Amino acid sequence: MSYELTGAGGIAKTGNFAVDFIFTAGTTLTFPTSGTLATTDSSSNLKVTLVPSPSYNVQLNDCIVGCEVSSTPATPFDVVLPSAAPSGQVMYIKDYTGQSAVNQINVTAGSSKIDGNPSGAIIFTAYACQGYFSDGTDWFTL
Repeated sequence: MSYELTGAGGIAKTGNFAVDFIFTAGTTLTFPTSGTLATTDSSSNLKVTLVPSPSYNVQLNDCIVGCEVSSTPATPFDVVLPSAAPSGQVMYIKDYTGQSAVNQINVTAGSSKIDGNPSGAIIFTAYACQGYFSDGTDWFTL
């Protein structure tokens, strides 16, 4: 998948690349192929990260991670949630390209567990989105 990003002053980048968005209140991010991906309310900032590579270590300031899962080669997409996240931290992992039925998204959390499972969780439904929250020690699905 290829994107064109145009910024202030007409600066553009075309090709495959990771993009971090940091929103201020009232900002909306839209993509022509998928409609509104995320919005913020009047009291919060929201960071959306689109990841083209088959693995990503989620950062504490990420909120939504859009995985650009490929249909070929047949390899899973690996996402690692932070082991040491503050209690109440919420993150969402999204199959942005609809290919997780072909190449599953493996979600792990380093030395932490997800729903009591040290092996983590799996996203395997096309276009699925799974939310996770931390109790300060482990992660739980929403």
